[in-house]
Amino acid sequence: MSKVIRLGVILSVATISLFNFNRLVLAETSDVRVGTDSNGRAIMLDVKSMTEKSYKLYQAHDDGIAETTFEPSCAEGRLFTVHLAVYGSTGELIGEDKSSEEMFFKPGSAAAVSLQMYCKAFHARGW
Repeated sequence: MSKVIRLGVILSVATISLFNFNRLVLAETSDVRVGTDSNGRAIMLDVKSMTEKSYKLYQAHDDGIAETTFEPSCAEGRLFTVHLAVYGSTGELIGEDKSSEEMFFKPGSAAAVSLQMYCKAFHARGW
């Protein structure tokens, strides 16, 4: 086998392996950082919460944590909040809002990044 063909085969295998490794990492990870809030605290996408209809983001809130559930529309590039829950430091539910409303977001924001990851994970057309 010539050196050029062998190098091409090695690069192809490496590229395929890297692509599959990235997909495996996403599948095996439960939380992926998608951005930060105005205080520099991480906003995390809960990969294991992703279903064909929704996903969740988590971020620090005072001494506890805020959980936001989204229903995305990949075809339209739209995002709707359907549930917000705030938990205290010991895990008790402090408050929640079950109203549904469209969320308007800026490109590059945590919402935009999470929508992009979600739509790619579910192989949505155009993503």
